[in-house]
Amino acid sequence: QNAEAIVRMLKKSASVEETYAALEGMGMDRKQAESVLDMPVRRLSGLEQPKLQAQEAELSGQAESLNAILADDARVLDIIKEEAEASVESMGESRLTALLSSAQVAEPDEEEPEDAECIVSLTEMGYLKRMSTSVFARQNRGTRGSRLQRGSS
Repeated sequence: QNAEAIVRMLKKSASVEETYAALEGMGMDRKQAESVLDMPVRRLSGLEQPKLQAQEAELSGQAESLNAILADDARVLDIIKEEAEASVESMGESRLTALLSSAQVAEPDEEEPEDAECIVSLTEMGYLKRMSTSVFARQNRGTRGSRLQRGSS
């Protein structure tokens, strides 16, 4: 019945906007109206009515089923659990990293800095750099540091 009314309305409509307004007046939203207008006329006419009715019944049943799932929190959690288990089965590998509880995780020991001679330099950009005296002497670039280390100034 609705298809017949839609076909009559399509024949009478003078513009696309008028057609959208008429379809929205029949209880459709903009997206549904676009879908109807995208359909070939043979689908709207009596040729494919049973097919459209079967599709509508199937989609209505699917919508009811999905709404029932969303209304029941326990069912939602069951579905999530089932899908997670299916993912585990499909991936087929055990976890590569270990999950530890906070009791199992040891607090890192804070290392005390070692007492060693070092040279601290300040760069032109304002950064401090610390080097051990042995590394500084090995550079052998004739820098001031090596002259200071030898005792000459």
